[in-house]
Amino acid sequence: MQSILFFPLFLIYCSLFTFVGNKYKNYTKNLLIIIFISIFVFILGVRVNFGTDQETYLHMYFYQGADLLRCEKLYVLLNQFLRLLDAPYQLLFALIAFLEIYFLILTFEKEDVNVFWGFILFFLIYINLYLNLSRQAIAMSFILFSIYFFSKKKYLSWIIISLIATGFHVSSVLSIFLIPVLNITKKIKIPKFIYYLIICILILFFDRLFDLIIDAFLMPLSLVFGEKVKIVTKVLDRKIPLGSGMGVRLRGIAYMCLLPLLLDYKNQNEKNNLYFTIFYFGLVGEFLSSVNMNLTRVFYYYSQMQLIILPTVLENIKRNNLKKLKIKEILFLMGLFFIFVLAVPKWINGSDTTEFYKISLNFDLFSNHSF
Repeated sequence: MQSILFFPLFLIYCSLFTFVGNKYKNYTKNLLIIIFISIFVFILGVRVNFGTDQETYLHMYFYQGADLLRCEKLYVLLNQFLRLLDAPYQLLFALIAFLEIYFLILTFEKEDVNVFWGFILFFLIYINLYLNLSRQAIAMSFILFSIYFFSKKKYLSWIIISLIATGFHVSSVLSIFLIPVLNITKKIKIPKFIYYLIICILILFFDRLFDLIIDAFLMPLSLVFGEKVKIVTKVLDRKIPLGSGMGVRLRGIAYMCLLPLLLDYKNQNEKNNLYFTIFYFGLVGEFLSSVNMNLTRVFYYYSQMQLIILPTVLENIKRNNLKKLKIKEILFLMGLFFIFVLAVPKWINGSDTTEFYKISLNFDLFSNHSF
């Protein structure tokens, strides 16, 4: 089954559940939210022909060869266990989707985030990413969950959850070092206009700045280590065809519109300051590395803090005098997010496997072994 109407209908249907379910707390014990999770898990489980890595995941699942063994241990164990049961591949993708969405909603519950706004923003900003980078998406959900414990100074829980994340994608290990560093840097007082200036410069020159920074980083390494630095050079020099970069620039304009509210959020308390610092670090990193997917993937762990920040900002709009908060500006922002999510895959690489309105579904759980 393939339909251009599928994703809009899926969004509306699940949003209705979360909208009604938001009247109650304890999301993970709410029947309506459980139904929503089940729908999400089922749909993502039976999808086919979607995602840049899906064919690779299918090959690793059925053949259990060297490609799989090079993956992180928890992901390998998940595959081996399901193949031992001779389970259809749809169950693998369903379990991946469950881990992704369950810990995301558990985070919403812990952070007292409006699950309706949280899910809408997740759908707009991250659903495409979650469908493409499955292993990393699991790690991202765990890292987002772990940051809650760091903010509560429950450091043992934070470390354990972060280590679990590395069992699905090793790139998440950096958060164990970066989160404490960002917690320290949040105390640095920066004039507001600097935040605007940085994003403005990135919108205009992000691709050129990437080249300058990478060259400045690699030159001293090459002088000291010579040929040994070749692997690092290969990773950092690998670029994706970005076209006009219009998707990146539209997204930058959207965040420029939102910055006044984000900075107000930042100044409310210490926890907000930490969350904003993590988010802004991830956002700037994403812009700088937009032409290099290897690096961009690292910054997703931190920019995803917007899934906690933006619903809070939107809720604050409802509680305050709307005339003072430039609602037209916020509506413009949301419109740009729609444009960005729909158009950016075409502007970046034109891959048919990332155009989510072309998704196909396979409900036949017994046909997969002919792969």
